[in-house]
Amino acid sequence: MNDDKRSRNAMSAMVLEVPESGTLVDDRSGHHEGESRLMESRRGETYRRRHGEGLDLRTKYAQMHTDQFDDLTPVARELQDAKRPDAPRITENTLIRVAVDLLLELEPHLHGDTEEEIRENLLRQIQTSDNRK
Repeated sequence: MNDDKRSRNAMSAMVLEVPESGTLVDDRSGHHEGESRLMESRRGETYRRRHGEGLDLRTKYAQMHTDQFDDLTPVARELQDAKRPDAPRITENTLIRVAVDLLLELEPHLHGDTEEEIRENLLRQIQTSDNRK
């Protein structure tokens, strides 16, 4: 295996701060995006409860592929630079918590025998949902 292929397949480790459940995302007006849809959300009550009490974070260790590890930083920086000054800081952990919320929200649609199959099925579900709008 050459070095390039080995580095693409390598996994990096990152310690994550993972909430006990869900995340509510703030829009630029100070309102919470999706607030009116929380009643429809499987985890709406969890999001409301968490938002009212502040962050109750616990550490979770997760291995990430090198590309995930490397590509997450610039996305977090872009969002951090674009947000309003008084909004909470956006970090890699913020994005990971949002991704975990999305995964848990779509849990009934998760299926597959491998990481690749689970990802493909989840992406298909999201794309199908977007096409219905």
